[in-house]
Amino acid sequence: MKHNIFLIVFSIVIINPTVAQLDLGDYFNKIEKGKKEILKKEEMTSLYQNENSITQLHEFLKKENPKVKREAIRLIGQVGRKNTYPKTRQQAVNILLMTAMDKEAGVSGSIPSKLKRFKKQDFTLESRRLLGSIIRGGKASKMDQYIMLAGFIRNCSAVEQSLFQYKSHKRNYQAVKLAQVRCGDKARLNNLMKNIKKMPVDDKFVYRVMPLLIYVRQKEATDYLMDWVMSDKKGCTPAGPDVPGRIPCAYRIIEALAPVVKDFPVKVDPLTGEMDVGDYTEGLKIVRNWIRKNKNSYTLIKDVY
Repeated sequence: MKHNIFLIVFSIVIINPTVAQLDLGDYFNKIEKGKKEILKKEEMTSLYQNENSITQLHEFLKKENPKVKREAIRLIGQVGRKNTYPKTRQQAVNILLMTAMDKEAGVSGSIPSKLKRFKKQDFTLESRRLLGSIIRGGKASKMDQYIMLAGFIRNCSAVEQSLFQYKSHKRNYQAVKLAQVRCGDKARLNNLMKNIKKMPVDDKFVYRVMPLLIYVRQKEATDYLMDWVMSDKKGCTPAGPDVPGRIPCAYRIIEALAPVVKDFPVKVDPLTGEMDVGDYTEGLKIVRNWIRKNKNSYTLIKDVY
């Protein structure tokens, strides 16, 4: 029996040698020389399961070579988000925030999109302090996204303090108002919905306005979107360029609702963002039946952006 256990353990060790032999120094040397390198799935898994992976990657972020820095920040975002250790995920968030003012645009400009993919619990008190400092400083690129991140993690004091700071900057001021809604400002929510309901629901609405209604994570907003799922009004163009005519916007709305509504009856493909169903018409029927039964009792998922 002991002999068999030894063989099993020994087999596990030799089957997966790539994980043990991952050499980040060699990998980044190749990146610095301009070689196209892609880490294998098992190598990425080793980083996800390594408590010290972000500390190791941070060393390469300190390099001067732009290619190395861009790849380091990419991996810090991806590995940090998927790491199995909570403190390592939190460390990644803090490093991303501390890199917001990096002089390399390819690094600093990518920070907000990476932070949006972390969960709220990955932001610590130090993260909140760093984010507040970025917003007060007013010099980071894509400031509107940092303001909305503050709303997402409910750093509402930072949001409120930025209200007058960005009043003359249209894009940032809109972000402040949306962040206030995410923080629970009912007056802002009522004003938002009053304006939204005047707009036609069409392609422009789906691609520009609907993401804002999803972001604020308020039931009044998602209720309104669910009302349009129930509508047969054809205001959107089909995804396929060869399909003539117009279709209900319900399909695009379902794809936006699925990731943020608990126990939603259909899922979306994480790669394409499209409904993961064999038959779209049948999928629409399933969702409509679910809405009829659950519209007054569903729960919104608020720990993701």
